[in-house]
Formats: sequence, C-alpha cells, structure tokens
Amino acid sequence: MKHKLIVESWRKFLKEEQGPSMDPGQIYELGDLVKYFSEIKESDLAVMAKKYGSVIAKVLAVGTGVAADVLTLGATAGAGTAAGISATTAISEAVLEKLLLASVVAFANVPDHTYTGGDGSAASLFDIDDTISTFLRGTESKGRDFLTPTKIEYESFAKMKEIVNQKVAVLSTGEGDSWKRIKLSDIIDETAMELLNKELLDVEKVEIEPQP
Repeated sequence: MKHKLIVESWRKFLKEEQGPSMDPGQIYELGDLVKYFSEIKESDLAVMAKKYGSVIAKVLAVGTGVAADVLTLGATAGAGTAAGISATTAISEAVLEKLLLASVVAFANVPDHTYTGGDGSAASLFDIDDTISTFLRGTESKGRDFLTPTKIEYESFAKMKEIVNQKVAVLSTGEGDSWKRIKLSDIIDETAMELLNKELLDVEKVEIEPQP
C-alpha cells in the first residue's frame, strides 16, 4: 500500500513538472485551449503575466485571481468570474473571455520555429515574431533592454483585447460541450502580428534615431 502511494505521488509530481501535454502550435480549438490551461501550473501562468509587466497586466485585466479562474474554468470566481463549467456543460462568456485574454499573454513569446504561421493554431494567432520584437525593443531602449515590451507592443495587445471582447460578446457557443470544437481562428480573425504590423505602419509610433 505504501509503495503504491509513493508511485502515485511520483507520477503526479512528474505530470506537474512536465507541464502541458500540448504545444501552443497544436492548439486549434477551444477544447484544446481548455486542456492546455487545465494542465498548466497556476504559478507558471502568474509568471507569464508578470513577464509583461504591470502595464500589460492592467491592459488585459490579467492579474490576481486570473490563474485560478483559468485553471478551474471560473469555478473559484477568483477574479470575478461567476460561473464555471464542467466537461459537459456550456461555457460562459466570462470564462471564455478569460481563457482568450490569458492566451494573449501565454502565447505572445512562442519560439517562431515551433509552429507553422497562418495555420490557425494558438501560437500563430497570438505570437509576435521574435526578430521584430527584438528590433522594436532594441530601438526603443537604444540597445539597453531587449526584454521589456515596447509601447507599440502594448498597443497591439490592447487591440487584441478589444477584438476578444467584441467576438466573445456575439459568439454562439451552442449547446452542451459543442463549444469545444469551435476553432480559435473562427473567433480571432486578426493575429497579434497583423495588429502589430498595423501599428508599425504608423511611423510616428516608431522612433528610430538617425545613425551618426
């Protein structure tokens, strides 16, 4: 009996340490997204949110309690979400919105070589090109900081939040658990990179010092 408990505890430990069984490039439907967040540790999601600083956390409303809400699909109402869902019930608008906003943070920095652009995966929808983000950060900080997101990145995140809010408000999730088969690309029709590119077209937002 003691041996069985040790083995079960070890398996649980390994599962927690391994993290999600899916890569962002494999997430295509809402059901996939729920599975991903159900396997991620609350502390890891909190770290993801912190990485983008208090400004972006405020813009996306990602902060205290959101990790618990995402992990429990709102059952804990950690950040004001009133209704949770089970495997066979409909998903609430509030929970769906939190899942998608958490995705903006969780998948913003996926290594470019790990997914196929334009394939409708979570990575292709929410990731920002590594080369472009590095260039923007180096330019804005004059080469001193390549980690902190730039003003133009924050603005593209805010635009994505607007899209999520608008789409979720009119989305029909069907009955029962049919929502699980809704494709992310049917909800998000503009990617984070497309939004960033629009911001880049406004030359006044990108200040580049002339070389001596």
